[in-house]
Amino acid sequence: MEQVPINSPEIIKADLRLFQQHQQEILEIERDLIENSSSAYLIDEENELDFMLDAFRKGGYSYLLMEDNRAVGFMVMGPLNDGTELPQAVTENYPVENCLHIKVMYIKSTGEGIGSAMMDKLLEELDKEKWKYLFVRTWVDPPNEGAINFYTKHAGFEVVPDAIVESTKTKKDGSETFQIKRQYLSKKV
Repeated sequence: MEQVPINSPEIIKADLRLFQQHQQEILEIERDLIENSSSAYLIDEENELDFMLDAFRKGGYSYLLMEDNRAVGFMVMGPLNDGTELPQAVTENYPVENCLHIKVMYIKSTGEGIGSAMMDKLLEELDKEKWKYLFVRTWVDPPNEGAINFYTKHAGFEVVPDAIVESTKTKKDGSETFQIKRQYLSKKV
């Protein structure tokens, strides 16, 4: 007889209350993953949490990957037209009021199909009358090759030509400043 795991991971849609219940776990996931990436200098939990909560305030929501009553992965979405300055290539070619932006997605264990399962859950439950496109913005300099690979090869996103945004980030301790470039990717739903 084959043994079935007692508590296999479950993907659940989370409102603000549930998200906040698990916010320490969410920040731990993000911290662990960022510390081992090229973006380690960006760890600023207060700003990251505010960024995620802002998506909820503007009509967004999240999915949590739960295992043994703990969050082991998450995805936060919000409207693309949330007041963030968007590249001209996006505003001129897409109905931004009908675009949902995946603000952040982190999963503790990668390469197991969990990201694809979360994306499938999002697409399955997405209000397709309201949302016509999904967007994500990911690092290209320094490159986040794992995210770029996932979104373009596994999730069906396409690079939006001429839609790179540049910004400057400063280490939390103020000791160093970095230039970063992020590329917008889109997917018709």
